[in-house]
Amino acid sequence: MPRADFTDVPDAGNYPVIPEGTYRLEILEIDDTADTKQGDEMWKLKLKIVDGEWRGTFIFDNLTFGVKALGKVKMLCKAVGLDTSGALDLKPSMFLHKKINAGVIADEYNGVTRNKIGFAGYSVPQELTDVPFVDKAKKDDDSDLPF
Repeated sequence: MPRADFTDVPDAGNYPVIPEGTYRLEILEIDDTADTKQGDEMWKLKLKIVDGEWRGTFIFDNLTFGVKALGKVKMLCKAVGLDTSGALDLKPSMFLHKKINAGVIADEYNGVTRNKIGFAGYSVPQELTDVPFVDKAKKDDDSDLPF
């Protein structure tokens, strides 16, 4: 009979909220069977942090292929080394097990805080710095305005 010690094991689906910042991730899984409510194709990504204090932590992201969301898709394509100068027929196999950098943010939805990749969050892998990730698509104030 197996013995299981659940002392430090979170409930299934209850993942820790990690500090916002840029992390190096590996794309582990892509579920390409979903669509959005608007009928656009959607990929559900499962990524894993590959180094640092939070190594092994899973991050989940959805990529939608509607016109308004293609900027994020393009950033991920660039991050894995695809040529984004024209049209591409994308397949999950083009992304699986690739390592990328991503800006991880904390987001609250229906009273639950979870980590996710910011809209402008994907980037080409490079040396990580201590500079925090700032989601340029998320503006809380007008502090950068000159007046």
